[in-house]
Amino acid sequence: MARMKRAVPIAGREKQRRTPVVKAPTLKLSAPSIFVIFLAVIAVLVMIIVPLRNYMEQRSEITRLNASIAQLTERKDRMQLEIEKYQSDEYVREQARIRLGVIEPGEIAFRVVDPGLENSRQTAESLTESAKQLSWYEKLWDSVSVLPEVEEEEIPDTHMPLAPDANPAAEDIPAPGAQ
Repeated sequence: MARMKRAVPIAGREKQRRTPVVKAPTLKLSAPSIFVIFLAVIAVLVMIIVPLRNYMEQRSEITRLNASIAQLTERKDRMQLEIEKYQSDEYVREQARIRLGVIEPGEIAFRVVDPGLENSRQTAESLTESAKQLSWYEKLWDSVSVLPEVEEEEIPDTHMPLAPDANPAAEDIPAPGAQ
């Protein structure tokens, strides 16, 4: 025959089923011990913050230097392309044609001269345009401070020296033995 287990009432069984309550020990600190703990926490914070700040400064410096390196590399590449352009024979020929008017052997050069175009008219127009762009106080100041351009033909010949002699006292002193 099989035995059946029955719950037998025990007087203290309900107390055992409850979770035991653990009381934390109370910590009683005096003022000097709290001060020492506070100083220790501050020291640990300083020991952590100073290297962290140095690390962050160095990272930002590295980022700035990498950006500078990238900019200088781009500038170097542009200059390298410009050097290659100046070293090419085609560019030299083109610039000789444009700037110096050089022609290839066998070519015929034509120069169109238009009597209606004069440099004096163009410069007079550019002067009037620049005068229009100046404000009133700039015009006033220029009228006082800037000398008007005078052509050499308009300068009267007064037979006066334009610059003093290098040694003016030499003329006043007689040579030794000459009297």
